[in-house]
Amino acid sequence: MVPVTIQRGVLTVDGWTGKADLNYTIMDLKYIYLWAPGIGTVVVSSDPFPGAQIQGNAIDGHTLTVNVEGHTLQLTSEHNLLSGKELVKAAYVLLDTAYVPDSPQYPQFGYGTSPKAPYAWPASLANYTGDVSRAPPLPKSLLPPLKTQTTCATKPDGTKGDCTAAPMVMYPVKESRNSEKDLEKEKKKAATEEAKKEKKAAAAPSATPPPTTATSPNKTQ
Repeated sequence: MVPVTIQRGVLTVDGWTGKADLNYTIMDLKYIYLWAPGIGTVVVSSDPFPGAQIQGNAIDGHTLTVNVEGHTLQLTSEHNLLSGKELVKAAYVLLDTAYVPDSPQYPQFGYGTSPKAPYAWPASLANYTGDVSRAPPLPKSLLPPLKTQTTCATKPDGTKGDCTAAPMVMYPVKESRNSEKDLEKEKKKAATEEAKKEKKAAAAPSATPPPTTATSPNKTQ
């Protein structure tokens, strides 16, 4: 029995990241499948199987590295892939170039119990981020009172029918008063506008002509 744990794993092909955030708990590893576009499906096992070639030290701590047809496929995990004391282990590797998965444009990771196609590609588990339990609900005594509105149906003869009570949708009331800063700004703005009006009125010519004093003609002696 070979248990394998992959936590936040990353699959790279020739140094390029093809898949990330891989999380798997395999109770008894039989075969790992690594698909790479342009290369094919690489079948990996810790035990020999027909057609496979051994690659020494392929599993080393938290890294699985295999080489096929001049390409390097590597799977890394935050923690050791193998449990127990055996951290370094050889792997048996087979390249299948005939099989094509449903999404051949992306690298894929899978595992299963058969070294032959079709291969299984189980979905990755979600990343574990600690205690994600929700807080308990508030007691009813702390909840705001819920207002209801009763609506009654009208029968064809015009009489009152069945009535149902539904919670009312309470929209927040928009505050009519602004903050103290806004009020202060409005006062200053109003005072400035008033001063401008007074200055403009004082500078404008008066519409009423100034009064004229009538002079009587000089009397000749």
